[in-house]
Amino acid sequence: MTIFRDAKAQSRQIGAKWHGGSLDRITAPATLHVMPGVGHFLSCETWAVCAEQVRALADRAATAEPARG
Repeated sequence: MTIFRDAKAQSRQIGAKWHGGSLDRITAPATLHVMPGVGHFLSCETWAVCAEQVRALADRAATAEPARG
């Protein structure tokens, strides 16, 4: 398994400040699924879980009422 490490990029992210609005105001129809120990690089061991989450979101979207507005 290949592990990617970029110390400079990690340092930039650690020091980054959020300049957007309040995250609790996001109304996107998705859920947060935390995968401990997994970063931005999704190894093949995580693909099945990711596929399940995408399938569940697609299924919910297919049966949801259309947005009005």
